[in-house]
Amino acid sequence: MPRPERTGVLSQVVVGVDGSPNSIAALRWAERYARATQTHLHALLAYEGPTGFGYAPLSAADYEREAGHILDRAIKRAFGEELPPDFSFGVRHGDATKALLEAALDASVLVLG
Repeated sequence: MPRPERTGVLSQVVVGVDGSPNSIAALRWAERYARATQTHLHALLAYEGPTGFGYAPLSAADYEREAGHILDRAIKRAFGEELPPDFSFGVRHGDATKALLEAALDASVLVLG
């Protein structure tokens, strides 16, 4: 598979979020770093499902919806109701390592917790 093209502009901080306390701490740290360096902050939650390990699998839409809920809760735990300036977030289906590395191709920093 070809690598996505790089834009040459390192204009964001990407942070991987999974809802864990460490990822929320990473999100807070990434926000402070992005603010200090005046760069865009992007939070990403990658998920793989659906799978069925001894239980009925959820549908793909259910997995995406649940991933969105986990990300929303993590953002609220990190920042409350007031989101940082120049902040975006999203969920992506697929391997977390691959998704984060692709999202960080044009990032100055990739933050994991």
